Amino acid sequence: MSVDIGNPPAKLMPGGNDYGVVSAISGSIEIPADANANKIDGVTPGFIITSGVLGVARTASTIAPAVGVYGGAHMAAMNAQAWGANFTSKNFDTSGVPPKHGFNGQVYGTEIDVNLVAPAAGWKGTNVDGIWVTGEWNSKPDGQMNGLHIGAQGTAGWKNAIKTDHGAAAEFAEIGKTAKSGASASQVIHLISSDGKGDYHALIQADPDGSVSIKPNYYGQTKGLVVSSADPTHFVKVHPVEGIVAPAVATRALLVNLEGKGAKMVSVGPPDSCGKGRRCLSVPN
Repeated sequence: MSVDIGNPPAKLMPGGNDYGVVSAISGSIEIPADANANKIDGVTPGFIITSGVLGVARTASTIAPAVGVYGGAHMAAMNAQAWGANFTSKNFDTSGVPPKHGFNGQVYGTEIDVNLVAPAAGWKGTNVDGIWVTGEWNSKPDGQMNGLHIGAQGTAGWKNAIKTDHGAAAEFAEIGKTAKSGASASQVIHLISSDGKGDYHALIQADPDGSVSIKPNYYGQTKGLVVSSADPTHFVKVHPVEGIVAPAVATRALLVNLEGKGAKMVSVGPPDSCGKGRRCLSVPN
């Protein structure tokens, strides 16, 4: 079943006559240029929502949720593909093979608006998720399994994989534990770099005792941890100094820059050299 408004051209449909498309229900709309003249109070556009397909739902039940739009896809054969939803936005006016040039403007792959008004009795146990990625499985696949995957299609790549506006949140991210309950380290932040010959993997993780571990090249030969300032005339401040704990062997790699005169090696004195229970650290002038 197909419903068209405004007689949109066939090239707008997925495929654009370049490949076949089959859908049980389709809706298309052509928005004319004179829609600009329809205004509310002379300022606000009269047409706020102009969509090919619209879904609206309301519920008074505490059990049955209201779902505006639902898409379900199922695999019925080995090596098949199932897409619960697939959205495409373009800055050009055709489907299939892209034209040479597009139009300037705003392009949104998906916009999700969460609108809230406080209940008369106040908030009592309300939780809100802009996007909630969940599922059900009894085993993890042997390949990739990502809750969120930012693809790198084309040659340009994204400027920002994830961006937050000023004032958008109190915390950028909350990273949970690896286990649902009991003693557990945090989930790992995994950084990957390369020297052109091979990849290096660095991990950042909170230990079960609350300390933070930074592990350069965790899966290979030991690499150093570098803390530096973007301006070489300024120093990196570490506070408190007593918080630096390292084995005697590792202190050979501890360097400090005094008055901008270059890196100097820190030497560790013998036991009790700075009083009972303390060692002295010395740096050449």
